[in-house]
Amino acid sequence: MALFLDTSALVKLFVAEPGSPEVLRLCEEDTVLYISSLARHEFLATLQRKQRERRLAAPAVADFLADFRRKITEGALQLVLVTEAVDQTAFALLERHGLSGLRTLDAFHLASCRFVPGAIFVLADRQLADIASKEGIPTTLIE
Repeated sequence: MALFLDTSALVKLFVAEPGSPEVLRLCEEDTVLYISSLARHEFLATLQRKQRERRLAAPAVADFLADFRRKITEGALQLVLVTEAVDQTAFALLERHGLSGLRTLDAFHLASCRFVPGAIFVLADRQLADIASKEGIPTTLIE
């Protein structure tokens, strides 16, 4: 099974927070995990925000980031690069759903997911899940 994790689900794979047990359960099955290459930036920014807000200590952030990099290097997380086709797909998604609240980076996650055959889009964002469903993309919403 192929799972495409948006950043909201990706963070739950590393940081214990509501929804983490469900993400860990999904990822323990015989799955291949995919993320957008842009998720690397969002992941780091999310960890740094949690550190600024004093919800994570600096050593924990360093450990999570090292584990994240290791999973990419070892192939446990497959990167979907932002190609011209992904970029064009994200633009088309924004044209269709921008007025419904689709954000730029979410459009890139959704577009990237489209390029992983048979992938289930795993996320913790109800609005994005609704848009993905309208686009015919199977989703698992983590609540």
